[in-house]
Amino acid sequence: KIYDAASDAFDCDFCKGGIYNSEIDRSGGDGFDFSGSDVELKSVNVTDVKDKSISAGENSKLRLENGRFVRVGVGIAAKDASNVVGDKIVVEDYTLYAAMTYQKKPIFGRYSFLSLRNVQTTGTAPYKSQIGTELQIDGSYILGSELSVKDMYSQGIMKK
Repeated sequence: KIYDAASDAFDCDFCKGGIYNSEIDRSGGDGFDFSGSDVELKSVNVTDVKDKSISAGENSKLRLENGRFVRVGVGIAAKDASNVVGDKIVVEDYTLYAAMTYQKKPIFGRYSFLSLRNVQTTGTAPYKSQIGTELQIDGSYILGSELSVKDMYSQGIMKK
């Protein structure tokens, strides 16, 4: 359990392993931030996170089962050649998107993949997939669209 983190609650660079029965509550950055990692997550709850509940970047490979994300900026983000597969996901009360794919760092290439099954969420436009990336929700692909990552990181919840 991690509570009241000023920045990212759990930052995992080039890690391999598993995270089970975990809880993050109140983080000023990301809940779980992965870079170049290969990790399995099971039964994770993230609440009151300013930025992303789960951020997979820089060629990370994540497998997620039973995730609940409440009052977050973004539920799950796969970026910069990362691959994320999840099952039994709940995202409630998000600011930007429940799930998204995009390219932040051109050195890693555009292709990122995020596939979620058995998803429960609200909102009229809960998903965003930048052209050149893939986002699949309960077997349906989300159409890619233009996205200015520079603008996204210069304002709002992702402002650095």
